[in-house]
Amino acid sequence: MNPREVTVGIGVIGIGVRGRHAHEHLLAEHPAAKVRAVAQYPNVTPELLEGRGRDSWEKHAARFSVKLTDDYREVLARDDVHVISLMTEPSLTAKYVEEAAAAGKHIFLDKPMATTMEDSERIVRAVEASGVTLMVAFNYRYAFPYREMKRRIDAGEIGDLRIVSVDVCLNKGPLPEFTASESYRNAFGGGEVANFGCYAADLLLWLTGSQPRSVFATMATRFYEDYRATGMEDIGQISVKMENGAIGNILTGRTTTQSPWPIEAVEVVGTRGFLRATPNCTFRIEGKQVLETAYGTNRVQWMAFDFIDAVLEGRPSPVSEHDGLAAVQLIAAAYGSAETGEPIYL
Repeated sequence: MNPREVTVGIGVIGIGVRGRHAHEHLLAEHPAAKVRAVAQYPNVTPELLEGRGRDSWEKHAARFSVKLTDDYREVLARDDVHVISLMTEPSLTAKYVEEAAAAGKHIFLDKPMATTMEDSERIVRAVEASGVTLMVAFNYRYAFPYREMKRRIDAGEIGDLRIVSVDVCLNKGPLPEFTASESYRNAFGGGEVANFGCYAADLLLWLTGSQPRSVFATMATRFYEDYRATGMEDIGQISVKMENGAIGNILTGRTTTQSPWPIEAVEVVGTRGFLRATPNCTFRIEGKQVLETAYGTNRVQWMAFDFIDAVLEGRPSPVSEHDGLAAVQLIAAAYGSAETGEPIYL
């Protein structure tokens, strides 16, 4: 049977939670996929809803020509739902993953996978016990320049890795009308290092193909007074010693710069060469730009389609729960180091 002829039913749990991105509209663009049901989850942290309520949830459901389901468990019980697009606050993710996995549903999950190692390990156990496919939305892996960088590293073109520097800093300030709060910090496990650092952590681990052995981090509030009042960092610097001998450097956070582009780049230094890439358009070898065109492939769309294809084809998750766990571990170690002023050994 041609997998493109099969309809993959999508169920949505979680609507409109700040800092978490719905992916069902991208998943549903796959020719074999269709949204079947939409539900909010109970007891959403009020600040994360930004004043939106049932009217906005109903409009979201109507976008897919379905009615809002009042109880998310009804979504899990539907036989025509095979995939759950899950957008709950990270502090609650483990609970909903456990329920979805127990119901035999595949899961597409935004970052960060969870706020703690304990919850991350719960997710891993639930997915492994059920045999479902879970994908964490680390979309930077799908940026063509980074994939080209990964290919060249794995091919040995620059020799043994010695330094990998990853910058993921968003620009133009926080989203409109956002005010830092203790509720937000608790729901996400921290400030902007928790929010964006997981992207950088995953890139570092993926590109090096190695595990961290020690982590040293400093974090600060340099741009937003409301962050300072709440004890949330807006910037962080993380140094990582990798098992393969490479040194990783991560700069991550959110700045007030009004430049058109965020601060996003990866530089790798090997024993025989140097590569630099940005996610949107540039790739340099030894400082010479070799790829100049802005790539037409939408990396987030590519990621969503790859997940649906993996479900249809019965292949492993392109970005699994173990990848999500590894990123949470590195970021948790960074917070531990920033708090104590000492390196954390893993």
